[in-house]
Amino acid sequence: MKKQQNNDILDDNIEILGKDWKKIHKRNKIILIVCAVLVILTGLYFTIFVLLNNKNNDNNNIEEEITVVGTEENTISNITNANAQTLAMVSVSDTTIIIIQKIDSQKVSIPIRIYTPYNAKPELIVGSDLIDSNDNSLILVVQAADIRSDNQNILGDFVLKGESLSNGHSHLGFCAIIDDKIHIGKGSQTAYLDSAITKQGYFFRQYPLVVNGIQIENKPQHTNIRRALCQWNEKLVVIESAEKITLNNFSQALVNMGVANAINIIGGSEAQGWAITDTNQTISIANKYREYQPNRTFLVFKKRL
Repeated sequence: MKKQQNNDILDDNIEILGKDWKKIHKRNKIILIVCAVLVILTGLYFTIFVLLNNKNNDNNNIEEEITVVGTEENTISNITNANAQTLAMVSVSDTTIIIIQKIDSQKVSIPIRIYTPYNAKPELIVGSDLIDSNDNSLILVVQAADIRSDNQNILGDFVLKGESLSNGHSHLGFCAIIDDKIHIGKGSQTAYLDSAITKQGYFFRQYPLVVNGIQIENKPQHTNIRRALCQWNEKLVVIESAEKITLNNFSQALVNMGVANAINIIGGSEAQGWAITDTNQTISIANKYREYQPNRTFLVFKKRL
């Protein structure tokens, strides 16, 4: 009988052909590492996505404690300059702001007019018949809150000398006038509303445009002459566009010129209003006025007596 060669396979020996387990284990480890990296990267992606979404939602779903302006250091008095003349008047200046449109990255020049009232106190007035262009005590007059299209009532929370005339916060921006000081900000809930009622003050709502130097985008995309009540260079001013532009382009222009906080006020070429300069010149803010409206609201600045 011949001897069995060393390379023969006996019945009780098992040899697996074509397998290198060391290589297989190494390959499996690499696959596990790659999977782990993919899981981590996916987690990071969704975390960033959620954070960005939350940030965008914060621009629309506002909580008072993080967005409302009007703290002691931000409170705006209508006496805006320690060196201002004692004469009650409105300073009017023009400038041009360059913005880059987000929709197409095109540069756009936006002509801007700035109205700065001095030595006057702010109030709200309801009713077109109460506004008299011959009233020398009114140095700056602009329209304030929107009017509902369904019933012609004032849109949103509105307080007149402590009396609540309407409710609602479809517009999150607000202006509160308390003890002759104006507070502007953004929030569905704000203590300034209650304070305006208890202290016989004033309150109205509008679109927010700028909060703490950050642009707030709004849905209306049609073009119009735009106006805003702004905190700018530690002054309270009314700023308007000299041309018809979108609300978002307008708010971007306000940010570019350094506005800290701003809310929209009624724009258009028929929005009743005017300003009286230091030379007693009356500058009309609208080319023509709309017909009488009992619920039309005005933000006015009266001479201090």
